[in-house]
Amino acid sequence: MKRLVIFILFLIIIYGCNSRVDLRFEKWDSYSSMQNIIRKDTIVIFNEAYIIHGYKDNNKIEKLLDSFFCERVALLDKRIDQYHISLYKISKKTNLKNLKKHPNDYFYSDLNDLIWSYDFYKRFKYIMKTKINKYQNKTIIEMPDCSSKTDSL
Repeated sequence: MKRLVIFILFLIIIYGCNSRVDLRFEKWDSYSSMQNIIRKDTIVIFNEAYIIHGYKDNNKIEKLLDSFFCERVALLDKRIDQYHISLYKISKKTNLKNLKKHPNDYFYSDLNDLIWSYDFYKRFKYIMKTKINKYQNKTIIEMPDCSSKTDSL
């Protein structure tokens, strides 16, 4: 019985240590800026890309990614009509050091390490969130609730 209690305490400690989420977002500036469309005083489409350190495919992280996107939407320039964000997991090829040396590896990144994309359409107050797996099967997921952040836009 004593061993069972010790084993359960051990599992609780291990589970508690693993429940901490340590995500880091690294902006991929060169990929972000090459896809923006600007006309006169309106930024028609504004794109951003981030490489995610510490990504795991679970609900807790998904909620953190939703929050990150909603915060980005809240900070948008009023001239932006459409906002798109791509989130990539870090890998041997998808990291800023490698991509600076080998810019064409972004093809690899799009095919293998793109995990989520989000779109915000100001005109329609519409948000779309897409989960992307390795085989480019796209699944549109329930939209994140950014209403408190987008009401003023």
